[in-house]
Amino acid sequence: MDRHTFFTLCHMLKTIGKLDDSKYVPLEEQVALFLNILAHYTKNRIVHSAFKRSGWTVSKYFNKVLKGVMRLQSVLLKKPTPIQENSRDERLRWFKV
Repeated sequence: MDRHTFFTLCHMLKTIGKLDDSKYVPLEEQVALFLNILAHYTKNRIVHSAFKRSGWTVSKYFNKVLKGVMRLQSVLLKKPTPIQENSRDERLRWFKV
């Protein structure tokens, strides 16, 4: 993820997701912590040593950002449209019942 996309996500989490900086952990660090866990499938122990935070802090902010992302689901996730029976798209011919 590039910087522009990262800061756009942080801005969306701040405005729509209703997240904010905490007293000791800024929002950008919370989001970086969250994305590090998701992207690299890392465990709490590894992240807390990399970010120099306690395991409780890592868990707390992971869940906080996850709730913020869930509030963004209507903006970030597209609702699927059903495929019509008479569709002529060649890519979909393998999925016919």
